[in-house]
Amino acid sequence: TTRKDLDKATNDCAILEEQNLAVTARVDALEEKLASQSCEHDVIVGTLNAELEEQKLIVRNVEKALADAKIAKEKLECDLQSAKNAINSLEDAKLKSEIELSKTSEEKSSAEESQLVEAESQAAKLKSENIALKRELETMKTRTEMLETSYSAKINSIGEKADLHKKILMDELEEKTLEVETQTAEAERAWKMISHREVEIRKLSERVKSVEGDNNELKSLVEASGVEKEEMERKLLGLV
Repeated sequence: TTRKDLDKATNDCAILEEQNLAVTARVDALEEKLASQSCEHDVIVGTLNAELEEQKLIVRNVEKALADAKIAKEKLECDLQSAKNAINSLEDAKLKSEIELSKTSEEKSSAEESQLVEAESQAAKLKSENIALKRELETMKTRTEMLETSYSAKINSIGEKADLHKKILMDELEEKTLEVETQTAEAERAWKMISHREVEIRKLSERVKSVEGDNNELKSLVEASGVEKEEMERKLLGLV
């Protein structure tokens, strides 16, 4: 019975050691997978941040273009107002000349008539320039409106695309994080199982040592019984 217990304990130790090696290998594999997925998460987050920075740069460029267009529009409006003021001044001068011309006789000097013609010529020139400035301002207004519409649509599209992409990446990141947490929990359970197995192995080892001690004691008793038997046999032979 003692020998059977010893063999059974030895067999149990071997089985537990095999199970321990299998669990240890599984834990190592889970740790490698966990490290790989952590690197993958870092890459995903880095890519997301880079894309967000790129989209922010695009938005800043669009805002700068809009600001430049508004500055150009304000400059054209200022030039147009200056032209209007000049035209008004010339028209006032023309009106004054016409009043003076109506008051004077036909004997007005040719120099005054020349000045009047020159004033009219300048007024016509400024009117022509004013018309050109108005057309350019209208063109700039139309272009500015088109730019504002285009950039606004582009900004909205970029924002929607960035939000959608960010949501997809965050969902993937959350899914990966949940998977890593699950695997981490499995690894912790595996370590607990290993610790439990090690405790059982230590107990069985102590049991084996105890059984070996009992076996050695039985051997000593058997040897002592053999010596006593030999002495009894010698005594019996002496009596005969």
